Formats: sequence, structure tokens, C-alpha cells
Amino acid sequence: MKRIAILLAVLLIVPFIAFGNEQTAHPRTRTNPSIGTQELPGIGAGAEEAADFRTEAPGTVKTIKISDDRTGNKRFPGVCENINGDRLVIYRGPNRLYWYSFARNDAAWSVPKVIPNQPQLEFYNCTDVKADSTGRFHCVWEEPDAANVYASFLDGEWTKPHKLDLVGKYDMESSIAIRSDDQLIIANGQVVRSPYLTKDVFFYVKGKDDSEFARMNMTKDKEGSCQPVIVADANNHIWMALKSDGGTENSPTLDTFLVQFDQDFNYVDYKLLSNEDGWCFWPQIAINSDGKIMGAWAKSQSGDYFSRIYDPAKKALGEIKSVNLGIPLRPWCTFWSKLAAHGKDFYLAAMNSARVVYLMKYSEEAGHWTRVTQVSDGPVNYLDIYPGYDKILIAWDNYEDPSNVYLTTVAVTPAGPPPCKISGKVQEDSVGLSGVTMTGLPGNPTTDSSGNYTAHVENGWTGTVIPNKSGYAFFPASREYVNITSAQAGQDYAAFPPISSVANLIVEKRVERGFFHGYTLNALTWEANPANIALNITVSAQRVYRKARTEDNSKWVRITEVSGTVVKYEDKNVASDSDYVYAVTCVNDQGYESPIY
Repeated sequence: MKRIAILLAVLLIVPFIAFGNEQTAHPRTRTNPSIGTQELPGIGAGAEEAADFRTEAPGTVKTIKISDDRTGNKRFPGVCENINGDRLVIYRGPNRLYWYSFARNDAAWSVPKVIPNQPQLEFYNCTDVKADSTGRFHCVWEEPDAANVYASFLDGEWTKPHKLDLVGKYDMESSIAIRSDDQLIIANGQVVRSPYLTKDVFFYVKGKDDSEFARMNMTKDKEGSCQPVIVADANNHIWMALKSDGGTENSPTLDTFLVQFDQDFNYVDYKLLSNEDGWCFWPQIAINSDGKIMGAWAKSQSGDYFSRIYDPAKKALGEIKSVNLGIPLRPWCTFWSKLAAHGKDFYLAAMNSARVVYLMKYSEEAGHWTRVTQVSDGPVNYLDIYPGYDKILIAWDNYEDPSNVYLTTVAVTPAGPPPCKISGKVQEDSVGLSGVTMTGLPGNPTTDSSGNYTAHVENGWTGTVIPNKSGYAFFPASREYVNITSAQAGQDYAAFPPISSVANLIVEKRVERGFFHGYTLNALTWEANPANIALNITVSAQRVYRKARTEDNSKWVRITEVSGTVVKYEDKNVASDSDYVYAVTCVNDQGYESPIY
């Protein structure tokens, strides 16, 4: 992999400064002429009802409290929404553990709980959450000087969190990207102090069928590559914004770079995003629906956030744009911001000089940043942003102790058609059957205790759904969907013990002599299948099929039906040179037929 030649070695250590304890009132409500009245639940309110999904007018702003009243600070939240409209918030809570709250599409938020089986580490910060095409949430949080911790969540179940050990020390930034094939990439910058100071970016990579992560050093420099954030484009290339040492020995700078890797993680190119004197911190990255990539960063000397767009199709860098918000300078180096893209537009959630969070919007048509809404009434410690289907989600924790985690949603115009809901029920003798896996739907969901299942697919989805549970057959055996653009309700299946076709089918060709002329027939004999007998299945009928030997299985033709006790049949008047193959299926007393095989 080529080195990023522009990066110059500078021995720079960015100290971590603990957050303060300023006491600032946090009113329950506030009124802003641009957004109306916002309710902020008071201490003790607990997790509340989620906002209606896909029903609110653009511009509607709501804030709810996610954490509960347990003693201890709640910090460093991450937020995400999956294709089903389900939402997950995780945060560092009491006992130095990560907690979570979850809300299905239009349901209430769950009571906060500890993520189970997580390792006990000293101190966590920096969180990221993303969802794959199946609706599974992938979460990472960082313990400086020790490890990243990774876990995933789907349908109320967590995988066991495990550590991704760091080569070096902390970098205070962890980032997730998920490619279209659901390959997961976690980026982390790591500082190694022996035999000399180096800063490198590592990728932890895991395919959807892999059990372990592969670790890759993506910079391989004895230089200052750190604070990486990543996104994946439509070609499964990975784009990374990072902070790196630059300038000269007498006049060092911290610059923001944009680096491209191909689908095999080979280095392709880099661009210098920030080209002014001074130090840049906490780079951010997002890719919009046009495939354009924005990098953003904070600049301490200028006291503001800046951004720049790169168009890969034209290989063109745009102008550097000031966000015109200001940044907090106390505590030093804690001016968090998070960037997201929704459709063609970019959104930045960032703190101003008073640590109050605002949501900013950039559209290429306007050519500049505009203020959408004020998110918090008081100073904020940390925040995260995620572009939901029709809402921008901002999770944040208040600065003062005791801190709590809040979620602000800002309704926006959907960037495209909504996902399509596929739902139905699986029943056995009119009773819902649980635990049926609906193979082919995103995440392969299973039916609940009442036999119901639900999944969301992208508008225009094409696929085949096959129900599966050991010991059962289903009617229909599968359903095919082609380019669906609306909800598919009532996609029901009947489950029954797996009826089998007949056993020991034998076909014998004969020539029969008549009084005036002879004819050819195929004589079929068979036996009852022991599997049906063992399952006490009543065979009410049997169906005889045939096709030419050279034809494929789509050419089977049913030629007769006989009673369930018959064990022979003669197919008369066939051509003497014919070459047929036969199948005899069984039909149970409910009318379900065994497959042809």
C-alpha cells in the first residue's frame, strides 16, 4: 500500500482533558420562534414514548429523555435507526458499563438496561452505531489505552461484546462503516510510544459470515495519522477522513486529509481538505445520495467548524466552507461535532462556544451552512447524529452533573420512497406457530409466539422468502417478490407435518397385445412411505406426474389422481419410443401435497 507522502512526522500528543462540572439550569420547556415549543422531560421522567414514525411534518422537533434516574453520570451516547425504523441508543452509564434503550418502529422506548456480558474496563468514551441491510445494529465504544469493545444487536438479543485490542494507546475516535455486502469495518487510530512515537490507523474487518475480525494497518507511517472516520460508497470503496501532523518542524500543523481505499482495501488516493495554518481536530465524514463526500473539522485557532466537499466523479474539491457557529475552547480540545448526509444534503450537529448544540444544514443549492434548530438549552458534553428515514436523530448528554442522555429528532422530508413492510402469519391447524425462520427477508426474522412476522425491505426489493422450521412443511413453500413498491400484508403460510411422496417407485414399459392391434404402456408400482406412517399422516390422495427425461423440472405434468390406498397405475397408449420419468406425490387430509423429488 502506498504511503500518504504528505504526512510529516511531528511528535504531538493531544492530552485528554476531563470534562468539568459547571452547574447550569436545564429548563423543562423552551420556545424558539423557528421551531416552536420543545418539551424536555425533567429528571425522573425516565424513557418515554418514541415519536411517531414517518408521520410528522418536516421541521417538527422533539426531545425525550432516554436514560433513567439511576445514580451516576450517563455519557457518550450513540444512536442509529435501521431499515425497519427501529432505533437504538447506547451510552456509558453507571458502574462504568454501557447501557442501551431500544424502540421498535412505532413503539415505546424500552427501560434502559446494561448490555449483557460486556468486559469491565476503566473508562469509556467515543461511541458509534450503524445498522446493516438486515436491520442488525453494530456498536463500538472505546476505552482509551485499552481496547475497542464491539457488540451487535437484533430483535432484542445482543451478541457477546468482545474486545478489539489496540496496538497502542487511545485515539479518542472510533468509526464504523458497513458495505453493501454487509462487510463491517471499524476504524481506530492508535498511538504507539515505543521505540518512538507513531500514530497509525487500523481497520478491523469482518464479513457477515466471519466469526473474527481481521486487523489491518492502513497508514503504516511513523507519523501522526489519527482520529479516523470512515464511510463506504456504492462501489464498496472506503473513504476516510483523518487528522494528521503536517506543516514544518518549526511550524507544525494538524491537517485534515481525505483518503480513498478500494474494495480490497488498497490505497487509491488522498486529498488535503484543510489547507490553512493552524490545528484541525475531530474530523468528520459523510457521503450523500449523489456520491459526493464531505469532510468536516474543528479549528481551534479560527474558533469554528469548517467543511469541504469532494466529488469523486469529477475528481474535484470544492471550496472550504465555514459553518459560522463557533467552537467551545474550554475544556480544551472537546469541541465535538458529528456529520451525516440525508439525501443530497449534509447535516452537522455541533457545539457552539457555550457548548450548546445546534443542527446545521448544508445544501449545494444554497452553497453555505444554515441553522436548522437549537438542539440543547444548556451545555453538552458529547453527541452523536444519525440520518433516519424522515428524521435526523441527535443523541446527547448534558454537561453538568448528574448528566443524562437525551434524544432529539428533527423531522425532514424523506429522501426517497419509504421501505416496504412485508408481514403475515404462519399457522398450524389455525394456531400460530412460533420460531419459523423466514429465510430471504432481511435478517431472516422468526415468527413470534403468535406466529406473526414482520420485515421491512427497500422500495423496489426483489427476493424469495422461504419459511423454515425443523419438522414442518409449508404451503406455499415459498413466495417470490419482484420490485415491490408497497406494503405486502397477509403473506400467510400454513404449516403441517412434512408429508412425503411415495417410496420405491418402479416404472416398467410393456407392450400389450390387443385383438386388432397392440399398444405400449408404462406400468407404475410403489409403496406407502414409512415416513408418513411414522408421523401418522393420513394420505387421502396420490397424484401421478410425468415429463420427458430430457425436460427440466418445470415441465412436470399431472396425468391423474388416485386414492390414498392405491399402489399402482398404468399409463397407457404412450409412444413406443417415448422416454418418460414419473413422480407420485401424496396429499394429506388437509389438501397439502408433498414435493416432487
